[in-house]
Amino acid sequence: MGWPSKKYWMVCTFCAIFGSATTVYSAPTPESTIMKKMSDYNKPNLEKFGFLMRLSDAGNADAMAVLGLMYLNGIDFLSVRDVNKAKKLLMQAHKSGNQSATKVLGMMYIVGDSFGVEKDVKKANEMLLKFADTGDEEAIEIILWMGEAYLNGSYGIGQDFTEAFKWFKKLADLGRIEGTGQVSKMYALGQGVEKNPEQAVFWRNKTFSAAKNIEGADEGVRQLTAASESGDTHSTYYLGIMYLNGIVVNQDVKKGLDLLSKSAQAGYGLSAWMLGSVYENGSVENIKQDSNRSAYWYIRALNAKDLNHIDITSTSDGKTRTIQDTTRLRLDNLLAENKITDSAILLEVRAIFKPSPRLTWATLPTSSFNQETLQLAVNIKDSGSGIGNIRLLVNGVAVDQQGRGLGRKDSKPTEQRTFSLKLPQGTHKITIEAYNAENLGEVAKLETTITSTYQKPYKPRLHAVVIGIDQYKNSQLKLNYAVSDANAIYASLNKQIGGLYDAGSITLLTTPAQTSKQAIQEAINQVKQNAQLADVFVLYVAGHGVSYPDDGYYMLTSDVLQPSQDRIKATSIPAEELQSLIAQVPTQKKLVLLDTCNSGGAFSADKLIASRGMGDQGMIDRMKRKSGATILMASESTEQAREGYKGHGLFTYTVLQAFAGQSDYDKDGYVDSDEIKKYVENTVPVLAEQQFKTVQTPFASVSGQGLSFKVN
Repeated sequence: MGWPSKKYWMVCTFCAIFGSATTVYSAPTPESTIMKKMSDYNKPNLEKFGFLMRLSDAGNADAMAVLGLMYLNGIDFLSVRDVNKAKKLLMQAHKSGNQSATKVLGMMYIVGDSFGVEKDVKKANEMLLKFADTGDEEAIEIILWMGEAYLNGSYGIGQDFTEAFKWFKKLADLGRIEGTGQVSKMYALGQGVEKNPEQAVFWRNKTFSAAKNIEGADEGVRQLTAASESGDTHSTYYLGIMYLNGIVVNQDVKKGLDLLSKSAQAGYGLSAWMLGSVYENGSVENIKQDSNRSAYWYIRALNAKDLNHIDITSTSDGKTRTIQDTTRLRLDNLLAENKITDSAILLEVRAIFKPSPRLTWATLPTSSFNQETLQLAVNIKDSGSGIGNIRLLVNGVAVDQQGRGLGRKDSKPTEQRTFSLKLPQGTHKITIEAYNAENLGEVAKLETTITSTYQKPYKPRLHAVVIGIDQYKNSQLKLNYAVSDANAIYASLNKQIGGLYDAGSITLLTTPAQTSKQAIQEAINQVKQNAQLADVFVLYVAGHGVSYPDDGYYMLTSDVLQPSQDRIKATSIPAEELQSLIAQVPTQKKLVLLDTCNSGGAFSADKLIASRGMGDQGMIDRMKRKSGATILMASESTEQAREGYKGHGLFTYTVLQAFAGQSDYDKDGYVDSDEIKKYVENTVPVLAEQQFKTVQTPFASVSGQGLSFKVN
């Protein structure tokens, strides 16, 4: 599916205003606005450039604006980028009434130094106010952006609810739902304007009335539905909100709840939070208050990692809190009022409020060091709830994780852990996190910044574990091309040695003995012992996987014999363990390629031999967040990935082509993670349709630090 249309985002925006904790839609940033304007003008040849210069010298404002944007962008045939000349020309065009120049200058004064002018919010405000009065679509973008900037205090503007209300009121007066909805909220909360419930209702009703007549709303809903059916959890959330509240579509409470539940089960935290809120308050028609369900979904929201950026302003006390703090407050109230009666849920909620261990430095770390290895020692004191996972992060990426094992009460409530680090040159943010025995609730943190000046010459090494499983103890699981795929990936990675990377440990696992659960665990742990922070780690898996609604995803090993759920769990590697194994490999650059299949618990040989797929997109999202890895997988949750294209799985064949240079879009002789992602996303669906007459949509997500490979 291509990039969503304006109608799609229009519907999403409307849902966000009335159905969620925050407005998800955002206006274009100042940088993107400036870059868009620059790209609107093709760089002409010398003759056309001279013609524009003559027009500009004659006082033509349009020519001045075009030349200003060209100088800002850089003129290839003259090898010139002159920010000062660009500013002068744009200012002349602005004074002569050119609206494009006014818009770009206003945004330049917002951004400041990176575009060659001194930051001046007052001057930007004056210019953009003039531009906003034109009322065209570009002006709408500016009004919305300024409103959001003052509302959130972004770009150093400073939070100012009064200014924010002024900008959103401009939008509301133009009949735009982005404005009417926000004005309604601000009247309800008394933000930037005196609290006025009547005006809040008035503007809310205006928004609902406008929504019924929005041009293209039906098409927006159709696109939203298509995106949801293809596995997009964001779109599923929006659809759930729409049906739950009767926004644009006819109200269907059951359908709304089902959609939100589907999105939440896939790991989308905002859906879980919304379900918790709905069941807590009984705030939707025909939904009764249910504290057990409310607590269940609040717990899932609290464990999600995609809500860190969201704040909520309470309508009762007017205070703004993070969504995590709001959720804990609501769970605490449910506990205090004895409203949770389900014993299992009650245990989960109580675990959240158990304190985290206390972390202190055993030895205060130095701010800089000039040695190869740095030792960090911490004291961990049990606060009464046991000690769970201890994680070490460097620049936000997990590089070590020591598992639980201190959940007991004994005579040694304080223990010491020591981490060894080999840091590349530069300044690094070091974080150590400690969890209680349930790995829930508060997280204790120690943070420090350390600069490494160690200058030992070092070339990054490439480490990899490449797994291909054709043969299982259960013969019905046999695959045809997994080993062939693994051999090809192994050969491709070995070709990288001597280019960007020195040789690390590149391990190929393809026989039944090599692909047992224990053998796979040992192979990844072996990389952990040898890898350093500046190295690169690649994990490739071709084989079977299965997903259970209650326990999530399991990667099947060659040990699997019996198809019962208990036996599969015993002989397979669960998603949580897989992410932990990846997280403990101490490299900042990681790539995970998953060409595994989801047998769905039903071992149908005719299906399993011919196809591969993934069962749990939420697992992939969690793995990306917790391990810091870039993830590419064969297909989304509802699809099957095809085997048997030119001797390979379709996904693996495309990855090999990407490594071979088909994804080298900038023709520099190297392919990076973004280029590989783009090529795989664009190519797999086309080949699946052409060769198999089926739909296959690969899932790709770039996280942590990007990585590159030499074309081979």
